[in-house]
Amino acid sequence: MRTLIGELVVPLIVLVGTLLFWLHIQEARSVAQRVPNGVMIFILGALVIVVGRAVKDYLATRHSDARDEDISLTIVTDFARDEWRRLVFLGLCVGYFLAFPRLGFDLSNAGFLVAAFLLAGLRPVPTLIGALSGAVIFHLLARLMDFNVPSGLLPY
Repeated sequence: MRTLIGELVVPLIVLVGTLLFWLHIQEARSVAQRVPNGVMIFILGALVIVVGRAVKDYLATRHSDARDEDISLTIVTDFARDEWRRLVFLGLCVGYFLAFPRLGFDLSNAGFLVAAFLLAGLRPVPTLIGALSGAVIFHLLARLMDFNVPSGLLPY
């Protein structure tokens, strides 16, 4: 049960943060609400997938009859690695929050995406392509929606 709860911590934090942001902008112009409404729908869908997968995996391991010591050692090692990754990701989120006003929107997003993709186990080339693509998309959305985001080190 602890691994199930541990696996759901990050999606729940993302959901709560997005929900708070969404509630905060309800008085904003309708054009500024389009992206957050879409993001809320996407996050709710992703949360349903993550929760369903986590529950399925939990039930599958719970009903497993394997009691071998090697399997127990593997489970403990996997658990330690997964907990380490969760802690690093949490630190990465805090770092993003602290870097955002100093580095600006674009550099913070690119740096966060590179670190998150590497932490997820992607190879360097797909990481750079994905991170730069994501940062460009976020930049274009911010420009399109006329969001007031910090430029940081990059001149606009």
